[in-house]
Amino acid sequence: MKVLLAREYGFCNGVKRALAQLDKAIAEHPDRPVFAIGEIIHNSQVVRHYEGIGVRTVSSVWDIDGGVGVVRAHGLPSSVIEEARAKGFEIIDATCPYVRLISRIIKKEIEAGSRIFLLGEPEHPEVIAATADYAPHVTVIDHETFDPLSFAWPKDSIVLLSQTTMAEETFLSVASEFVRHCRRITVCNTICRSTRDRQGSALEVAAKVQAMVVIGGKNSSNTKRLAELCGSVVRTIRVEKAADLSASDFAALEAVGVTAGASTPEESVREVGSFLESL
Repeated sequence: MKVLLAREYGFCNGVKRALAQLDKAIAEHPDRPVFAIGEIIHNSQVVRHYEGIGVRTVSSVWDIDGGVGVVRAHGLPSSVIEEARAKGFEIIDATCPYVRLISRIIKKEIEAGSRIFLLGEPEHPEVIAATADYAPHVTVIDHETFDPLSFAWPKDSIVLLSQTTMAEETFLSVASEFVRHCRRITVCNTICRSTRDRQGSALEVAAKVQAMVVIGGKNSSNTKRLAELCGSVVRTIRVEKAADLSASDFAALEAVGVTAGASTPEESVREVGSFLESL
């Protein structure tokens, strides 16, 4: 079987940066417990790897007393980190820079008197990290339930942003509705470059094959977006690892495409590719 691998796939710079900071913390503190505050990235295999070498995953910054805490790539509100540091906790902030960029834009636009709307998943840790410190001024719009016919369109000056992993087509569609209904609006496309490149290259491959395999964690938002986009073009199977695949899913197929989410290790991609090539 012919296997076409997308041009852009796997770890993004934000994920690489978070893992590098966790590795550094482990190396520099051999005699102290190291904690990941939240899953360091949304991939169960990576999380299990770090737990196997002693890293403890906790849900709160307050659970790291006596150790060193590394904030997950999706981030925590800056105020939470600052409060913990002020109380003597050692915190390494591995929040993705694109998430922090959203917070800086929100702060600047609030000071300018604008009302903020962010398109994304309201309960996603990235969205919470970016907006929690400015909650009274920010409205998070769930992209899955947004309805322009029933939406209460604001009359004041507004700014529209996006979760970094949103499908660009979805964001641009919602943005066009805002531009049509709002007189004073600034649209900031805060989808990260890695997400755009990964989505674009996945669609290029999807147009050339009879099926797509999208590899990534079950909780990964960007992997879900990839699967949705590819599924709009061709039959798409979403898995975490090669063991989740079945040869019967690819019977009589000549060409299959492969891509992977931003938290998917290279090893997982190689294993899926080897499995498909053996059919």
